[in-house]
Amino acid sequence: MSKRRLEGGLDEAINMDVMMDNMTDVVGTLLMVLIIVQLKVNVSIDNIQSNLPKVTQEQAAEAKEEVASIEESVQVAQEELKRKHETTPQQNNVNLLALDELKAKLDERQKQIEAAKIELTTLLDEREKLKGLLENTPVPMPPPAKIVRMPAAREIPEGAELLRVLCTNGRIYNANTAYWKQEALEAFYKARNSLILTRGPFSPDKDTNIYDHEKTANLLTKRGLGNREFRLEFPVIKTQNRIHMQIKPEPEGGESPEEFNSSKSKFIKSLRLAKRDPRSVIWFLVFTDSFETYLQARDLCDQVGVPAGWELNGSPWLAENLNEFETNVITPPPPSPPPVPGAISIPAPKKTID
Repeated sequence: MSKRRLEGGLDEAINMDVMMDNMTDVVGTLLMVLIIVQLKVNVSIDNIQSNLPKVTQEQAAEAKEEVASIEESVQVAQEELKRKHETTPQQNNVNLLALDELKAKLDERQKQIEAAKIELTTLLDEREKLKGLLENTPVPMPPPAKIVRMPAAREIPEGAELLRVLCTNGRIYNANTAYWKQEALEAFYKARNSLILTRGPFSPDKDTNIYDHEKTANLLTKRGLGNREFRLEFPVIKTQNRIHMQIKPEPEGGESPEEFNSSKSKFIKSLRLAKRDPRSVIWFLVFTDSFETYLQARDLCDQVGVPAGWELNGSPWLAENLNEFETNVITPPPPSPPPVPGAISIPAPKKTID
C-alpha cells in the first residue's frame, strides 16, 4: 500500500515538471515576440519622424493663428447665412401676398391661353370650311369685253344746253334735275316759316335765315315727291349746311333698250326735239351696270345726228344741293389737311363731246 502511494507521488511530481517546462517555453516565446514587436515599433517611429517635415515653433504658431482665422470666418459666414434666412412676420405676409398675386396672374394667363386655343380651333374649322366651298366653286369667267367710245376731246359749244340721261338698272332715264329741284323748293317755301332755326337780317336779294337742317330734310322726305320715273329723298348730312337732294330712279321707270329703240319711244322723241335746237347736247351719266345700255342709246344719237358725250356716274342716282337757303351744321366737319409743300395742282378735265 505504501508502494502505491510512492508511485502516485512520483507521477504527480513528473506532471508538475512537464507543466513548468511548457509554461517556461510559452513565456519565453512571448518575451521574444514582445522584443521583436518593440524593435519594429521603434523602426516605424524612426521612419515616420524622418519623413515628417521639420517645423519650427514660429511656423507652428502661424499655423495655429491661420486655423483660428478660418474658424472665425466660418462662424461669421454661418451667422450671415442664418440672418438671411430669418424673416419677420411682415415679410412673410408680403411674400404670401406676392405669391397669391402671382398665382392669380398665372390663372388669368391660363384662361387667356385656353380662350386663344378655342378661337384658333374655330378659325381653323372656318378655314377648312372655306377651302371646301372654294374647291366646289366653279372658276368665274370674266364678262365679255365692252367697247366704249372715248371722247375725242371736242369741246362742248359755248352756250350748249346739256340734256342729261341717266343710264342705270339696264335702263335710261331723262333726268331733268332742274324740274325736280324746283319741286323741292316749292315744297320748302310752303313750310319754311316753321323751319326757321335762327332769323337773319332782312335782305331783298337773299334769304338770310338759318333753317333747321334735320327738320327740313325730314319734312321734304315725308312730302313723297316724285312720279313713276323718280322719287326724291333728302338724307340728313350733319356736316353740311345745305339740304342734299337725291333723285333716285324707280326700277320700272325709264326705258329699256327694247323700248327706247322703238320709233315711238320717249327717248327718240327727245332726240328729234334736240335735233331742232343746235345748242342741245345729250349728256349720258353712266353707272357701272349699264354700259351696254349706254352704247345702244348712243348709237341712236349718232343715227339722229345729235351731239353727245358721257361720263361715269359714281352712284345709280342723281344728286343736287339746294343752295337757295342755308341750314345749321349739326356736326362740324374735321379740318382739312394742310397742303402738301410743292404739290402740283392738276385741274379737272373739261367735258367734251365725241
